[in-house]
Amino acid sequence: MPLLTVDNKSETLYRNLLALEQCHYSDKPYITDYVILLGFLITTDNEVKLLVRKGVMANLIGNDDEAKDLVKNLCTNIVYVGMNSDYYVFCKELNAFYKKPWNRWQATLKHDYFSTPWRIVSTIAAVILLLLTFLQTLYTMFPINGSNRVC
Repeated sequence: MPLLTVDNKSETLYRNLLALEQCHYSDKPYITDYVILLGFLITTDNEVKLLVRKGVMANLIGNDDEAKDLVKNLCTNIVYVGMNSDYYVFCKELNAFYKKPWNRWQATLKHDYFSTPWRIVSTIAAVILLLLTFLQTLYTMFPINGSNRVC
């Protein structure tokens, strides 16, 4: 995906590009499709952070909430007929990727349990503690012969 730079002057520039495309190049609405696609992707501040981290967006405003609002404002009052086939294929692949449970589980693990070094250490410690508790329960229920002798 091409880089979208967001700063204090970018809303005017992008609005003018959208207006030009809507008036003169309505058969090839590449910028409109891109802005609509970003509007679908960006619903929270965390998604702005993710797009900045992945190099899709350059947020020069500094405030993620303002960047989100800017993209949402760009999506208003646009005549939108249909999406470019390249973006449509991209959206289909993205939805297919999201529907696979393994990908969602992997994302949850990364986001909730392995996002910082302290979370990684605490998750590993919790798993080890749980495993040791399970082994202790097994050894209590099924003692090994000869281990209960009193000398």
